[in-house]
Amino acid sequence: MFRGVTELVISNLRPGQKEAADYRGGYLAVPAVPGAGKTSVLAYLGAELLSSSAVGSGKLLVVTYLNSSVASFRKKIKQELEARGKSNLGHKFEVRTIHSLAAKIVRERPDILQVSDEVPVVDGDWSTRLIRQLLRQWLSDTDNWEAWVSVVQEKYRKNKYTGRNWFNNTVNLMEQAVKYFKAHKLRHDYLQHYLVSLPAESYLRWAIEIYGIYESELKQRGLCDFDDLILFALDLMNTDSDLLERLRSRWTYIFEDEAQDSTPLQEEMLLLLAGENGNIVRVGDTNQSISSTFTAADPELFKKFCAEMKKQGKVQPLSYSSRSTPEIINIANTLVDWVRIEHPDSQCKEALAGQHISAVPHGVPGPGNPENPSIAGALIARHNNPDREQKDVCARVKEYLEREKEGKAAILTRNNFTIDKIVEELENMGVPYRVINSGAREVKNTLRALCACVDFIVNPHDGDRLNSALKLALVPGLKEAQELVEFLSNSKVEQLIYPQPGEPLERVVPGEILAHELWPDILSALEEVRKWLGASRLPPESLVMYLAEELGLEGDDMAMAQRLAQEFQVRAGRDPRARLVDLVEEVKKNDRAFNYFIKVLNDRAGFEPGPGEVTLSTCHSAKGLEWDAVFAVGMSNINFPTTMQDPVKVEKNYLKEDAVNPEAMIKAELEALENGYTFDNEKAREIAKAAAVNEHLRLLYVTITRAEKYLRLIFGTRENYICKALYSLHNKGVLKYHEPAGR
Repeated sequence: MFRGVTELVISNLRPGQKEAADYRGGYLAVPAVPGAGKTSVLAYLGAELLSSSAVGSGKLLVVTYLNSSVASFRKKIKQELEARGKSNLGHKFEVRTIHSLAAKIVRERPDILQVSDEVPVVDGDWSTRLIRQLLRQWLSDTDNWEAWVSVVQEKYRKNKYTGRNWFNNTVNLMEQAVKYFKAHKLRHDYLQHYLVSLPAESYLRWAIEIYGIYESELKQRGLCDFDDLILFALDLMNTDSDLLERLRSRWTYIFEDEAQDSTPLQEEMLLLLAGENGNIVRVGDTNQSISSTFTAADPELFKKFCAEMKKQGKVQPLSYSSRSTPEIINIANTLVDWVRIEHPDSQCKEALAGQHISAVPHGVPGPGNPENPSIAGALIARHNNPDREQKDVCARVKEYLEREKEGKAAILTRNNFTIDKIVEELENMGVPYRVINSGAREVKNTLRALCACVDFIVNPHDGDRLNSALKLALVPGLKEAQELVEFLSNSKVEQLIYPQPGEPLERVVPGEILAHELWPDILSALEEVRKWLGASRLPPESLVMYLAEELGLEGDDMAMAQRLAQEFQVRAGRDPRARLVDLVEEVKKNDRAFNYFIKVLNDRAGFEPGPGEVTLSTCHSAKGLEWDAVFAVGMSNINFPTTMQDPVKVEKNYLKEDAVNPEAMIKAELEALENGYTFDNEKAREIAKAAAVNEHLRLLYVTITRAEKYLRLIFGTRENYICKALYSLHNKGVLKYHEPAGR
């Protein structure tokens, strides 16, 4: 199975991990269950390969899909090297995201691709904005866009959906379609020959047309997007054999983490980089693939890779997990069995792979599973009132944290809207909490504060703008001081900032304002603002950085200031006649343009649950994390469709019955054209619905496996749908049922 195995002295790896650590070359598939310690195993294996000089003159390359995982892998491999006294080998490995790897490859020969050395890449938010802009222009030339909107309740639907939701959904539809085309190496000049056979109201026709306009815009501006990077890298490796050999010599071993999230392009790139006789270890868990619905990520790719490697004896499962109690492990395993054996719909029986989680056997070195915690259990509870559900879960969490002083708890939901409501309840109860991505909110607040400051500088006579700058940047307590807010809004700003000689502020400021506890802070802030106005003639990007320095921004906040300065510079370069006031207004109206940048900052920071507090997160964002106690709310079939009879959100109920799933129609119509058969819309819708249900079954599995000691799944009956999977687990005796008081 492995080449050149050496005798290793291993004392802290359990069964499965030890065999994976024995790897020395070739292809290897590592299907890993939740909590199997895959990152630790890869770090251990990487350090062994480096310490034994197995990499030779090349390097170890670790590829992952999250920025936060990059930092984690680097840290763990360095720790393993230090433990072996080999810290001097830090230069012998690289950890990269798939896109940073592609960018590095493209920079090897930009001359062939006719791109600049810097490879100007636009982020996801920029692409979304461009597609939104292009779609508006495209809509002005078409009468077909509203053709699919249902005529039922026409006035209501056109006001609510055609005017807003349908447009936003169409932007998302076009964006995902472009990604899908690129992920399958379908260039626009190839797809456009299908246009002659597509009707005017075809979703696929729209997507191909927008794709062409989008590609033309990128080319004219000399830009590329993240998907182009992968395509460019593949083009280079396929056309320049010398370059490919150099790359293979440079990275003699490749580790791929989270392989279940790989796309066809990404898989092709890594396998090409490894070569048929190369060394690649691919680790993943198809049961945790929760981002594949109409994206290019395809869990079937890793599943097929594992099946092929199994024929060759090159599979090493990581089946033992020390994360959860045996009781919680039993719930996850029973869900897998229920789906594969008893699920009422044949299309859903393969949603979860038939791999069980095994508790760590007694006597095995290393951490074992949690046993006999002071609060243990796993149960389902039902509420028919969302408000009571939220109050009850907050009370349960408070009770848990009061008993387990160092406990780590989480409340998991399906949407951010529910999180906002729970935050309010926790604050009323005095329960300490953190929201995943709250760091993103703080950085977004920095963006708004900087914009407010610049906005005032270009409108220095506006009391309301002065208020905004003070509230967001200098005097946070001003938000609650309504009397001060009203005074500042109604005052002459120049009189406050530049009082006339002999006319001290005491003469124009009412006594009750002078006596306010925040007035000294206001005076200091006005002094600061006076300095800002002196810098008003600086170029836009320099003004932003000046303000950042004056406000003492650091870390991610300073990174946001630099990003805003760059945005001003780019927009000013695009339109030299644009005034600063116009630039500020444009950014204020489109602050979503910074969402991708904020996400990258947040991913890099990672997230570590803290003791004695509750984490609030969506179920999707919780992937990769774990807590002592997990409370999952809103587990109805509306949020977790588990059978084909349940409604799924990928179907838009404001569209005509035969067109409710645009994503499915695009994929199916394209597949029919590619393979020369007749497009079957009904079958396409059924396949897409099954895919959505299957992904929600995996999301339920991910939610369950976040818990270490205690799990509480709470569902409601308000919508008259019941999560059949949970009831099945209850009927099997794996989940206890609890009827909360006061229903």
